[in-house]
Amino acid sequence: MNLHVDPADALRIAARIGADGVQPITTAIPPHPVRLALKGAGLSIVYANIDISHDDDPNWVFSRYDAEPDLNAAMFQVEVLTEYANSWAFLRDSSPEYEEELQIEDLDQLAQERPLLAGLDVTPDNLDEIVTRLPNVRGLSLTLGEQPTRSDIRFHPVATVLAVLDSFRGSAASRSRDL
Repeated sequence: MNLHVDPADALRIAARIGADGVQPITTAIPPHPVRLALKGAGLSIVYANIDISHDDDPNWVFSRYDAEPDLNAAMFQVEVLTEYANSWAFLRDSSPEYEEELQIEDLDQLAQERPLLAGLDVTPDNLDEIVTRLPNVRGLSLTLGEQPTRSDIRFHPVATVLAVLDSFRGSAASRSRDL
């Protein structure tokens, strides 16, 4: 929702829809008075659409958020390596060639420092490996879409999402984690 409004308006809208939390419609951090009003009302914020490219210094990914007081963050949703269709394979196989760039361990460290949802090219074939190699990630995000018209967002067809969920239910990871 648009959180660049008067704090009372943000609270009124959230109350009318019965929200437990909110997500800004843009990547801009909501104004401090809005964040405080939401926190006072027991509503937390999910910060989404945080893009992490292969050449990003992991220390910079959250620098703009770390500079803000009282973020009232329930979760940070990151989209990892959207420039690669096979983002997990690139992160696993190609990234180690460039030590100064994003590594699997860097992503897991970011998740250890804050509540993180990660968007990757999750499939039934790579699900267990992703869950095992990213133990601090709180969950995996799968954006539904059949015919994407944007190249800066990763989409998963409904059939793929259902297959991933079926695979998760039957995996060892599902007994140890709640994704």
